[in-house]
Amino acid sequence: MENVDQQPTEVAFIGFAERAQGIQEAATPFMKWNIIGLKQTLLSFICPFSLASLKWAIALRFGAERNLRLTIKADDGETIGSVGLALVASPQDLSESATTTHATTDGTYVRSMFVDPLAWTVFLFDANAEPQMLIPRPGHYSIWKLSANGSETNIGSFNVLLLNAIPLDASRVAAIRSDPTAAKSVRIELGCKKCSSKLRALASLEKKTEEEGYVWHEDIPDNFDCACGSTHLDVRSIKHNLHGLLGHPISGMSSPVSISPLYEQSMLLEVRRLFVQLLDRNPPEEAIQNFIQDNLILLHQFPAEKLFFKPTILTFFKADFAVLTPQKELILIEIENTKTRLMNKSGDAAQPLSHSIDQVRNWLHVVDEHRVAALIALGIDKVSSIRGVVIAGRDHSYDREHLRRLKGFDRGRVTFLTFDDMAASLASLADRFRPQRA
Repeated sequence: MENVDQQPTEVAFIGFAERAQGIQEAATPFMKWNIIGLKQTLLSFICPFSLASLKWAIALRFGAERNLRLTIKADDGETIGSVGLALVASPQDLSESATTTHATTDGTYVRSMFVDPLAWTVFLFDANAEPQMLIPRPGHYSIWKLSANGSETNIGSFNVLLLNAIPLDASRVAAIRSDPTAAKSVRIELGCKKCSSKLRALASLEKKTEEEGYVWHEDIPDNFDCACGSTHLDVRSIKHNLHGLLGHPISGMSSPVSISPLYEQSMLLEVRRLFVQLLDRNPPEEAIQNFIQDNLILLHQFPAEKLFFKPTILTFFKADFAVLTPQKELILIEIENTKTRLMNKSGDAAQPLSHSIDQVRNWLHVVDEHRVAALIALGIDKVSSIRGVVIAGRDHSYDREHLRRLKGFDRGRVTFLTFDDMAASLASLADRFRPQRA
């Protein structure tokens, strides 16, 4: 068997993961990784941003080296930061082709696992114990392994791309308010490590020119230059795009950014309580529409890039809501009332429900016939597809099996929901917001 202690430790950079957890296989000492969001291209609305909450994914083939130093460099040779990794072999009663490995970042315990010293082993770790590592600008970055003799080996690379944020107009603000992951405010603080100079910027759904020393992001300068002259940062992306984080919190985004969530579990449960209370009074259609407009989280099951109130379909019709999804699907929504009769005794759709569904089909026909004009009227460039949704009636007083069949019936491009479906969906969403036990 080849003596691995005489070979260098080989390392390959795989990418960054948004989430990763090592799972023990049954009652064995062997591990597997559950990984979400593994990528080699990082997307961001702003630069600089921190890598602190992303997981590094590497492959190792163990050799003589036990203390590793991995460094990120920009294409111009600038060193962005580095991560220290210690590999500690622990003797175990195992076959000679396996060993126990511990990894640490600056003394912080990460993981214990058995590995084959002759095979490549995938390993994920974070670098929260390291000094804050900021990616200063979009571009191509390489990862280097520093050996004990001072030589460097390129072990991989990644790219950083800058996104342009959608303008914060009324339709965009409405879409953000329907998003359970949205933020009500975003703050960023940048500073010099050698002097007390700081830049603090703020974005929120309701514009505030200044708050607790934070300046509205559009009012900051294009560049941050500290008092001592050692820090110079291009902050134009913050100036133009910080508001993008309100509706698209980027996984892995952390300090220097702080995000205040728009929704909490208690708020969602209260909206549901008030919604059911309203429905039980059998209010007119307009009252339901107004409540949804004031509590757009009720439409969270329709992911929105833009959300429109009472959009006109040329001069022919007017929908109650329209949603443009991130996938460029246009959804036209018709709201009826709680008294809408859903089915007859045989379980077939009743005439009032059929009338509502036919009305939405008429919308779709008009938009299909005059697509360009209809989209221009909405201020939309193009869409990939168009469909309709009817929300009407309550679940009670109907046979459960008949109701299940009615909701599951294939109506092509038109979907049917009851108001109880909306309330149940919000309850399910609130359950996902339940605080995690320590």
